[in-house]
Order: sequence, then structure tokens, then C-alpha cells
Amino acid sequence: MKLTIIAALAAFSVSCAHAQSTGPAATAPAQTPPPPPCTDPVFSQFDFWVGEWDVYGPQGKLAGTNSIRKEEYGCLLTEHWVNTGGITGQSYNFVDLETGKWRQVWVSAGATIDYVGGLN
Repeated sequence: MKLTIIAALAAFSVSCAHAQSTGPAATAPAQTPPPPPCTDPVFSQFDFWVGEWDVYGPQGKLAGTNSIRKEEYGCLLTEHWVNTGGITGQSYNFVDLETGKWRQVWVSAGATIDYVGGLN
């Protein structure tokens, strides 16, 4: 009985392999991948800001550091601020798709500010 089951499984495996290897190959139609998000030039308006910055006050004294990164496939700029006293803040900067305007949502301990506008 055990030998019969093994023989039946072997025959089934061979027939499955044969069924998979014969007949016309099914090919999926070639699909064009979707374009990367946020490639419109409006999403690059603040690219000059991207980088690591030492920020100085009017008298030339170091006020803090700012790290600006482009994230989410170019749809978002993140800002990480640290002043010389260790106080921090962060912002998300993005194009509001409903209005077409840039928004900056700034958050730090005790403060939240929502700016709307652009370079113009």
C-alpha cells in the first residue's frame, strides 16, 4: 500500500511538471510602469534648501543647524532644526494637491504653526 501511494505521488508530480512545461507560454502583456510621483517642476521649487546647514544670526554668531531632506519620492521636504541651546523643531513641507500651494507644518515643543504660500 505504501509503495502504491509513493508511485501515485511520483506519477502525479511528473504529470504536473509535464503540464507546466508543455503548451504555449502564457505571457503577460507588457505594462508601462506608472511615472514616479511628484515629478512636476513645482515639487522642485525648494530643492535649493535641501542639505545640511549651519545657520548664523545677524551678528555672525552660530544660531543652530538645520537638516533638510527630500523624502517620499520627492513629494516631501523634512526639516530638522537644532539651535545652539539644544532646542529642536521639525517641519513637513509639501505641495497641497487641492490648492497647488506649498504648506509648511512646523512643530516644536509648545508650538505648531501651519504656513501656506510659495516662492511668489
